[in-house]
Amino acid sequence: MSTPTSSRLNARDFINIGVFTALMFVIVFAFGMLGFIPAAMYAGFLLSILVNGIVFALFTARTPKMGALTIMLIIIEILFFVTGHWVGGVAVAAVFGLLADLVITKGPKSVKV
Repeated sequence: MSTPTSSRLNARDFINIGVFTALMFVIVFAFGMLGFIPAAMYAGFLLSILVNGIVFALFTARTPKMGALTIMLIIIEILFFVTGHWVGGVAVAAVFGLLADLVITKGPKSVKV
């Protein structure tokens, strides 16, 4: 017998948000350090996207609730602002995080191949 799942965020979801936020930020920051070598800057950018794609897919599979992605993106952008990036990124993250949440929660649940 399965228990009904709530659409509200609970403590476990917030723990997932924190863990995956930290993981994504560390990955972006680590591969961003390749930018100190000018020839490796673009390789670091590409590797960061590929590795964080896996992390992002795991996050959306574990926490497919409205608001989780928006919170994660806002926290990541606040961390980027603290490290010297544009402050407007927080507003952009909020808007596009909300749109991505809508696609993830209200979109098709499965894709047939």
